[in-house]
Amino acid sequence: MKDFIVFLDGPIQGASLVAAYNPGLVFLSYVVASFAAYTALDFAGRVRDSDVHTSRAKSWLAGGACAMGIGIWGMHFIAMLAYRLPIPVSYDLFTTLLSLTVAILLSGFALALVTRGILPWHRLLAGGVAMGLGVVTMHYTGMAAMRMEAVMVYERGLFALSVLNAIFCSTVALWLVFHLGARSSLGPRVLYRVLAALVMGVAICGMHYTAMYAGTCVSPQPVGDAIADLDPTLQGLVIGGVAFLFVSVMLAFSVELKRQNERLLKEIAERRNAEQALTEAKNAAESANRAKSQFLANMSHEIRTPMNGVIGMTNLLLGTQLDDKQREFAHTIKSSARNLLTIINDILDFSKIEAGKVDLEQLDFSPHELVEELAALLASRAQAKGLRLESLIATDVPARVRGDPTRLRQILTNLIGNAIKFSHIGAISVEVAREADAVLRFTVTDTGVGITEEHRARLFQPFSQADGSTTRKYGGTGLGLVIAKDLVRLMGGTMDVHSVAGEGSTFWFTFPFQPPSKERPRTIAKVHTSAETSKFSGRVLVAEDHAVNRVLAVAMLNSLGLEVDVATDGLEAVAAHAAASFDLILMDCQMPEMDGFEVTGEIRRREAAAAGSSRRVPIVALTANAMIGDRERCLAAGMDDYLSKPFEENELRSVLARWLKSTQSVPSANAPAVDPLTPTLDARRLEKIRKISGPGLLHEVITLFLADSPGLVRQVIDGLSREDLPGRRRAAHALKSSGANLGAVRLVKLCEEIELSARNGASVRASMQSELEAEYELVARALEELMQAPLTEAP
Repeated sequence: MKDFIVFLDGPIQGASLVAAYNPGLVFLSYVVASFAAYTALDFAGRVRDSDVHTSRAKSWLAGGACAMGIGIWGMHFIAMLAYRLPIPVSYDLFTTLLSLTVAILLSGFALALVTRGILPWHRLLAGGVAMGLGVVTMHYTGMAAMRMEAVMVYERGLFALSVLNAIFCSTVALWLVFHLGARSSLGPRVLYRVLAALVMGVAICGMHYTAMYAGTCVSPQPVGDAIADLDPTLQGLVIGGVAFLFVSVMLAFSVELKRQNERLLKEIAERRNAEQALTEAKNAAESANRAKSQFLANMSHEIRTPMNGVIGMTNLLLGTQLDDKQREFAHTIKSSARNLLTIINDILDFSKIEAGKVDLEQLDFSPHELVEELAALLASRAQAKGLRLESLIATDVPARVRGDPTRLRQILTNLIGNAIKFSHIGAISVEVAREADAVLRFTVTDTGVGITEEHRARLFQPFSQADGSTTRKYGGTGLGLVIAKDLVRLMGGTMDVHSVAGEGSTFWFTFPFQPPSKERPRTIAKVHTSAETSKFSGRVLVAEDHAVNRVLAVAMLNSLGLEVDVATDGLEAVAAHAAASFDLILMDCQMPEMDGFEVTGEIRRREAAAAGSSRRVPIVALTANAMIGDRERCLAAGMDDYLSKPFEENELRSVLARWLKSTQSVPSANAPAVDPLTPTLDARRLEKIRKISGPGLLHEVITLFLADSPGLVRQVIDGLSREDLPGRRRAAHALKSSGANLGAVRLVKLCEEIELSARNGASVRASMQSELEAEYELVARALEELMQAPLTEAP
């Protein structure tokens, strides 16, 4: 240790010893160096990926320092075993172990520098210098441990080159792992780590062999050419050190692999729990969405049903003899009920759009007729405020198009209604033009209060109006325009507004359409009856559980001069028959408690058991079924005749004529012409109801239908969802019967399909529920519009 490093400053004083290298050991030295470098950089990378202040991170850092230090030390002494001199060489144990300690400490210091958070360039360079100096210091300390009859002298330039090689390659290796690799994904990160280990191997081996090339062994005495034996102490140290390195690395990776497996199992369990929680949340959300949809449907029916009752009964009240004060009160009730129903419809429409439950129809219709009908309908409201309502339809607008006329009517009604509401003088114009081959442009212009730029920004936001005073002064929910714009969007169009405060507003929207499926002229259907109608005498029992059907049957029978009693279920029908004498019974086949077949059987049993009586009351089956075998089944049950619902007055009259006595005939005028305005309802059927007993009866029938049908719709939907075939069949049958009386053609067909599938035990198509809900919504809206029409007697 006296002369730690001796430099060559002049001629060599003595004999230069010629050394030889073992190629296998040289290659092994590089493998050990690269393996140790990869292990150390991998351990240090784990420190970087975790919190450096944890005990686990400190353990990884210590492991990396030991792996690098032992690797540098092991590579050096394997290389020294490969370095064969012609003189004996031994090594000082203390100095040898000191070189190992220096390598470990300086390696740990370098790794600690580069694993602390974000790595700036100055810390990267410092780490590279520390690592390079660790390699250099270990090398020259290990060389100082040599004991031989010679001196190792170094050439200064090559010595400096060995130091620079160690620092440069160490810096590059750290840069690859902790700068480039830190920004990469797992795959490239491993690749950078392998490349850095190879570079670090070059740093260690390159420094060593450059330093050995810089040195010359000089002996004061001439020596022979025979190669001396290896130092057994050094051999034992190297073998032990390298073995310790490999065993330690294997143990460390084994422990880490176990930890990784535990962590992987934990992550798998957490992922399963998360997936289970996600599935439960998804199911809960779907359940909540179904509950929301069902709630909205229930609220739609449950809220609108009493409102329709209020409006319908108010219409009936207005058809009676009232003084001026009473009539004013009745009109106020009707107006308030209509306003409330409009608000309810807006909220429900908005909820349906938000839930994605709006289905659009594709029907042929005339935009000319639709606009003209709306203008005629709303003209009275405009005239009441002194406003003119004008419509202008361009000549290139097609006579017929295909789209959703119901939603288009809803949008235009909202825009024109708003224009009337917010205008006090001037005029309102509705214009229709053809914007493109298959696009119409509707424009509604008013001379009202207008909208400021500030308020226009939130005009199409839910529950928003121009300002708070608008709601107080004009009322409304602030949903009308939101619904209108959403409907336009669903139909593939756009909506916007241009407005100037104090001057008025212009709302416009586009309506993409398809060509009509077929061109046909609009027709007017006339219904004719015979020149005279028969009157009858007698007492009739109507056994019918549905209010709509009961009211119609009673009204028809009364108009034909008959006295009528009613029973709302099978048990009431049996009790009524036992308590009174009837000339005829109209028996619904499907009723609660006891159905019509059971009631008929009981009546026939009692008639047969009655002593001394041969009277048999005629029983006429009332059923909405029109399938093969139904008539035969009714007759086999003991019934005498068969009447399919919906039946018309002349059909009822024909049946009555077979069982009751006719008393007189009265002339009857032809029915007025009826224009089938919509495809939802058969206007001819409605006109026949109106003809029986005036518009009051029609309003009463509609009111009862709107009160009873929501429950039937729910029962059908429940039957579809629960695969309850009997419940589905009964509910569909009842809804078909009452809907047929009002001419709800498509609704009746859907109910027939559902009833038939339930009878046959077959499933229905997946869209059946949504089709039924959508069609019922259209029927309900159409009937509500009829309810709001003023009462007028049929001509």
